Amino acid sequence: MPEAQPDTGSDEIDIISSSDEAEPIFVPRERDPIVIRGVGTITMFGLNSRFNTEYPPELAGYIAPEEISATLNRINRVLKRHVQTSSKWLLCGLMFCCCSLGCSMWPVVCLNQRTVAAVEKTLDHENVTLYHKLHLHWSLMSKNIKTPTNQKVLTNVAVVRMKKMGKRFEIACYKNKVVNWRNKTHKDIDEVLQSNTVFANVSKGQLAKREDLAAAFGSEDQLEICKLILEKGDLQVSDKERQAASDQSLKEVSQLIASMVVNPETKRPIPPSVIDKALHEVHFSLKPNRSAKQQALEAIPKLRETMKIERAKMRIRVAMGNKEAKGAHVKLKQLFSEVEVDDWAESGLELIGLIEPGNFRLLDDLVRNESKGAGRLEILSLKDIVEGEVQIS
Repeated sequence: MPEAQPDTGSDEIDIISSSDEAEPIFVPRERDPIVIRGVGTITMFGLNSRFNTEYPPELAGYIAPEEISATLNRINRVLKRHVQTSSKWLLCGLMFCCCSLGCSMWPVVCLNQRTVAAVEKTLDHENVTLYHKLHLHWSLMSKNIKTPTNQKVLTNVAVVRMKKMGKRFEIACYKNKVVNWRNKTHKDIDEVLQSNTVFANVSKGQLAKREDLAAAFGSEDQLEICKLILEKGDLQVSDKERQAASDQSLKEVSQLIASMVVNPETKRPIPPSVIDKALHEVHFSLKPNRSAKQQALEAIPKLRETMKIERAKMRIRVAMGNKEAKGAHVKLKQLFSEVEVDDWAESGLELIGLIEPGNFRLLDDLVRNESKGAGRLEILSLKDIVEGEVQIS
């Protein structure tokens, strides 16, 4: 995780970073760095410098929150001893205090070379004592690295939660992988789980107690419990993610409807954007347990209330021998919405026309049964539409 950063020549440091070490002893370079930022404030009394002591969720499964907290507290004690109150900061603080009606400035930590050396000495001691044994490494990162391009974003974590025996159990997963696992499109558990650890609270880095796991699941096997939570737990989704998923589902339904319908007067297709707008107007609500096709078929009758729309018809050709066609002729024509060709010849009956898509299976069964498998049913066009430019007179 943590990585030594090159000296930039700047006297100002405002964040502690833990990132991947390039040497083989540490975690591979592919892992994103973990950044802990300064939360100091300038007031009329001088500079109050310290680093944020909140447990980074990215370290879950690598080290206990208590160890991280102890390290950061030791670093903050070093800062408290070495950052001095100077006349420059008193004057600056007094000026901003008066201008902002007593409010503090935006959080910042500015360290001189002496303080940087003291912090680095403390970090070296922490690395040798504990973190190198865990394949971790702490280092300082320069202030002018404002937003590391490879900084890990917390929103990449998807939490799956399960409540059992009055206790809450959570696992940290990669986004968009949970659904793939449940759909059996992903079979490698390592591509789904960020850590093979069961948590009581992922965001706080609190691990589940062994006795709680044994009582709730009858086992302390973390990987098997993770699989169980992954299969049956509740995926925690934010409001923005839920809205984005809903918008995407509605878009899929709109596109599917557009591929199935036409304007009954012009026989021309209807754009998906028009259908999407109409679905909002009729307040059509999506059902998460139904497929897009099922919901599209349910939406078409509702859309007829506000717009001219109908299912596009299929153009079909039926060919049967004279003997078989005599008894089935009337039944066949009843399944056609419009008969374009009704021709009797020496070879038999030929019917060409338009049918509702819902009648295709009935027509197929009728031809097969009446002709004893000798008849033919051909699809000439899946969707009967008028194409080309519209002429306005």
